[in-house]
Formats: sequence, structure tokens, C-alpha cells
Amino acid sequence: MKLPVFEDQGRCIFETSAICSYLCDRVGANKLVPRPGTLERAKHDQWLSVIQCELEPALWMKAKHKFVLPEDLRVKDPRLKESLAYEVKVTLGPITDELKNSEWLTGPNFTLADVFLAYCLDWSRHYGFWSDPLLAGYLQSAQSREAFARAVSRTQAESSLTGA
Repeated sequence: MKLPVFEDQGRCIFETSAICSYLCDRVGANKLVPRPGTLERAKHDQWLSVIQCELEPALWMKAKHKFVLPEDLRVKDPRLKESLAYEVKVTLGPITDELKNSEWLTGPNFTLADVFLAYCLDWSRHYGFWSDPLLAGYLQSAQSREAFARAVSRTQAESSLTGA
């Protein structure tokens, strides 16, 4: 079984975006995802797919070879980082173009796609994969949201309880 897993009505759902989309549709009153069956929802799902299928895998690959895999399985060749940085750059091109015309990825409203993008931008910035001022401003805006501060605070509190 994969992690994370969410159980509802005796059924398990795995994969973070599937869990988040389900919860937003079920209890989110369409605040973080547009209504199903709309062009706005299709655009949202398009960007969420780009983030999850193109941006995040490069970040996980970097993490695997930095600290996740056993030492003897990690690729130390510097070309790995170069190729992953290239993948991130190529993926961020259309995202950056989209953000030139809009405050948030799918338009005027902050959505689940923005949550995922901000997470991946922060992660990829720590790897030195980008330094674009537009993306930096977008990330700052996302991280300045009150809900972001609450989530960070909650995560830190939970980590201190578990000793993580």
C-alpha cells in the first residue's frame, strides 16, 4: 500500500492529489478547486497534472539520490543534477508564462494547484533549480497566506509531539 492513505466509508484512497481533490470536492465548498465539469476545473486539473507528472518527479529523483536511497544505490554523477535541473526549467517555462498573466496559476483564485506548485517551488528552490523573480514573488505570495502560516504552525506542533 502506498502512503499517504485516506480512508472514507471503508474505502482507501491513496496519492496526495487524489486525496486532496476528493476532500475539496466533498467538504471544500469549491473554495480550492473549481466545480467539476467546468472549463475552470479542466484548467485546474491540467496544471495539477503538470505539477505532479513533470515537476515533482524530478524533485523526488533528486531527493532519492541525495538521501532516500541506500548510499550504494545513489547516483553521484553531476550530470544527474544537471538533467533534473533542465527538466524543472522546461516544466517551469509554461508555468511562468501563465503566471505573467495571472496572480494564481488558474486565474484570480488560489486553488489546490497553487498549493502543490508552491510546495514544489519551495522544494526546487532549495535544490538551486531556479531563481526567477516572478516565481519568487508568486512563492512569497503563496507563503504569505494566513492558511499557510496555520499549516506550518500545525506541522511544527505535530512534529514536536512526535519527536520528528
